[in-house]
Amino acid sequence: MLLPGPDTHVVELRVPGAASPSPESAVGAVAAVDVDGDGVGRLLRPADRLLRPAPGPVLRAAGRPIPRTVEGYCWAAMAPRGAARVVWPLLLPFTLVNAAHWMLPPGGPTRSLRASLRMCGLLLTMMLAAQLTVAGQQLPATRGVPGLLLVVLAVLVAHRLSTVRWPAATGSREQGPDGSGIGAELTGDPDAALLRALHSCGALATVALLAAGGLGDTPLPDPATAVTGIGALLGATTVLTGLLLVPAARAASPRWHQLPRALRPWAGGWAAAPVLALAGLLGSGFGAALGFAVRALGVASSWPLPAWYGPLVAGWAAAGVLLLVAAPVLALRSRRRLRRTGGAAELRALHGGAGVPAAVRAAWRRADTAQRLGHHVVIGVTGAVLLAFGVAAVSGPAAIGPVADGLVAIGAGVLAAVAAVAAAPGRPRRRSSPLAVLVELASYWPRAAHPMVPPCPALKVVPELVARAETHLADPGTRVVLTGEGRGSVFATFAAARLVERLAPADRERVGLVTAGSPLQWAYTRAFPAVAGQHAAAALAGALQGRWRALCRVTDPGGSAMTTWSRQVFDGRLLGLGLRSDGTSGALVAARREEYGALVLGAEHWLPDPQRGPTQGRRWRSGLLGAADYPSDPEWDSAVALAAGLPPASAPAANGSAHGHRDAASLGVRSRSGSR
Repeated sequence: MLLPGPDTHVVELRVPGAASPSPESAVGAVAAVDVDGDGVGRLLRPADRLLRPAPGPVLRAAGRPIPRTVEGYCWAAMAPRGAARVVWPLLLPFTLVNAAHWMLPPGGPTRSLRASLRMCGLLLTMMLAAQLTVAGQQLPATRGVPGLLLVVLAVLVAHRLSTVRWPAATGSREQGPDGSGIGAELTGDPDAALLRALHSCGALATVALLAAGGLGDTPLPDPATAVTGIGALLGATTVLTGLLLVPAARAASPRWHQLPRALRPWAGGWAAAPVLALAGLLGSGFGAALGFAVRALGVASSWPLPAWYGPLVAGWAAAGVLLLVAAPVLALRSRRRLRRTGGAAELRALHGGAGVPAAVRAAWRRADTAQRLGHHVVIGVTGAVLLAFGVAAVSGPAAIGPVADGLVAIGAGVLAAVAAVAAAPGRPRRRSSPLAVLVELASYWPRAAHPMVPPCPALKVVPELVARAETHLADPGTRVVLTGEGRGSVFATFAAARLVERLAPADRERVGLVTAGSPLQWAYTRAFPAVAGQHAAAALAGALQGRWRALCRVTDPGGSAMTTWSRQVFDGRLLGLGLRSDGTSGALVAARREEYGALVLGAEHWLPDPQRGPTQGRRWRSGLLGAADYPSDPEWDSAVALAAGLPPASAPAANGSAHGHRDAASLGVRSRSGSR
């Protein structure tokens, strides 16, 4: 451990989540001032009354006060706002196709698999253009040339949106010694410009083909037949991609075969296939629902809607009914699991033996269900739509009637609700629904399989965090701690991994990492194993040698454990397996209880929610916090001190000893609980 000297100074680089409402919240102050950045990515510090940069709160560690500078990287301007926030949810199918590319298993997928994914994206773009063209011909006011011009305008707008990129974001990554760290695969696609031109030309060619086919005196297929042909090609290509993904997942399976089941990739590394199928069903469903809605406003058109529109939208109605039925079933299953596995005992241990409020238990159940069963919901919805579509297609025209019309109306409502949920990630994560959390995971990836997706903030945030940290590390007495909440914790982790690769071993000892409410373990390492695999996370933990600390709340729907798993409560003590300071994994020392109620298990600090307090001399937040405001907890400073390689100011309380005898006596509980 690097011993602190008289000139030791800690710089805390905070990266908030996308829901940061103001620059002041990024640094936890009543006023903030820019010290660097270009207006899109802003580096801030707390400010005094004259708006001058002010020092941060003193960090009490190593038996004395340590000067601390708090800087916040505000990237809220990169989140879609205004009109873009309305447009991007409608392009959610494109976002899912692009996310499916990043969900491919590690080990170098074959060119045919990547080409098949990109072909699915191109066919989905052509499908959207074709469906917009058919829908535009349903109203008398938009028939003929006006409707075609509107579709061309929509294609040009989508092309313009796909050209948005952040200044100073090169889209490339400076490789480290081996380029194998966590986030090493997160690079921009050098073919993005070519991909953008290909999709725009494909969409315009589709509009021209349908316009020519609608004339009636050409050998070209009629518009309904053309849309059906594009849909058939899209389905066949999706099936081909799923088949190609099977050997790729099997070839990569030895990488995670020895991992605990709770850490293995979703669906054995095959999760990209249902996500891709869901993208096709969503894209086609949006167009079909729009066609029915426009036809309801107009009169009979010479361009009939394709016959498979009805079964597809009815399939989405079945998926909506499935979700309504599954929601109480999942809640009941989670409640039974809470009793069966002793989860209530784990909550009692966290809350010091006091009765756990009903609101806390309910928040725990919601978070646990979203994190354990979220990917099963995606697979179940995809299967429900495909099954209902097949049944309706086999039943044929006999299914037309009041019941079918009602199913179409319900399916259109379900699709509208999905579009509304897609806009939810921009809201505070404290109130985000589980589906919104899953949509957020699929957003903001580099454009690799589809160009018409929101630009990726990581291509700008991570290099600028690294550059700022290196600027501070030029002073030999400075220690830099990267801290992040929510999605910001993912950026901070990627930046820390890049610093570890670039810095000399002596300078590496002055770098630390604090993640709070991070989805990295339960989502990123499992859904995107090639980008943030568990082995890369273990290597980063070993390189930081105990200077990676994680703050967690059981009530956080988007964040969970980072370095532990298989947690259980036995005789009032919180036990578990996890990553040690040298990067190996195994049994950890029983959790100790800190002064303000937090339980520290390995490198994780489990925080009570609501907070204990008020605490003298500290800002305090009342009520159930969930994913909000981790820095307000007194344990934040302890985690920052440990990440900086400094012992915290106060020693563990007597009831927080390694064996936790007092905890066991006060609780009087002998129970077990499984991992979250």
